[in-house]
Amino acid sequence: MIFVVDDEQNVRTLVERMVQYLGYPVASAGTAEEALDKLRGLPSVSLLLTDVLLPGGLHGVALAERARALHPGLKVLFMSGYPRNHFSGDQTLDADTHLISKPFRREELAQRLRALLSAS
Repeated sequence: MIFVVDDEQNVRTLVERMVQYLGYPVASAGTAEEALDKLRGLPSVSLLLTDVLLPGGLHGVALAERARALHPGLKVLFMSGYPRNHFSGDQTLDADTHLISKPFRREELAQRLRALLSAS
């Protein structure tokens, strides 16, 4: 299962549809807190696809850390409309962090998902 987190409903719906079209089961949330609540109840999640900037107390990087505690081995693909060097402080993305830039095409998403899910 791919879990999508984006605070913009239209973006979240579009990404969910892309993921479904690619043949993956999908669940989603609009905030990090909602995502964590849902992730606690899911037996298996393969990949978290989350926006870096989320409203509320938790941003995407902190969400990924907490989600990995719930689902060890969880793969994470961040998405953002900002370049990697835009983030700072506790939102900093390491050089080896996987990031896809919005807007992205379904083909690009498919390639990134396949690569991450097939990696050990």
